[in-house]
Amino acid sequence: MTDERPRPQYGEYAPEGWVSPNQPPPPVVAPAPVVAPAASRPRRTWDVILTGALLALGLYTVVSGFVVYGDLAGLIDQVFEQQGIGDFTSTAAAASASTAINVVQAVLFVIVASLAIVSLRAGRIAFIWPLIGGLVSTIVVATIVVIVMVGDPAFIAYSNQLGQ
Repeated sequence: MTDERPRPQYGEYAPEGWVSPNQPPPPVVAPAPVVAPAASRPRRTWDVILTGALLALGLYTVVSGFVVYGDLAGLIDQVFEQQGIGDFTSTAAAASASTAINVVQAVLFVIVASLAIVSLRAGRIAFIWPLIGGLVSTIVVATIVVIVMVGDPAFIAYSNQLGQ
């Protein structure tokens, strides 16, 4: 069998659509893809309700804290009397601690509420923020109250009496 045609150059006699394995394929120019809007995460109704309830509880705690910690010296004095420690005399320290507690709780609530709202809008789990805020608030308040109680001269005298 002889072929009268000249020797083919670069796939001249190839069928339509055939690409030589020795050559890179021609560039494909495609239209720019249409970007679909990002699908928002599903809203979890239980998370919205739980986060709202926890934030409401936190707000109640902050507001009632202004009343409760407003007379921190009287509160600690009652505890001292019940325990037989003596009279609480560090009223200046208690007043400073009361202000510190109220400010810390209010600022912490604003931060926690902001983080929770941002998480809810983004579709992420949000109820964890009020829980973390409540834990941090409890630790801060307990630490401040203990520092004020332990620094009182009546408590120091009571502790020394127990140690003998």
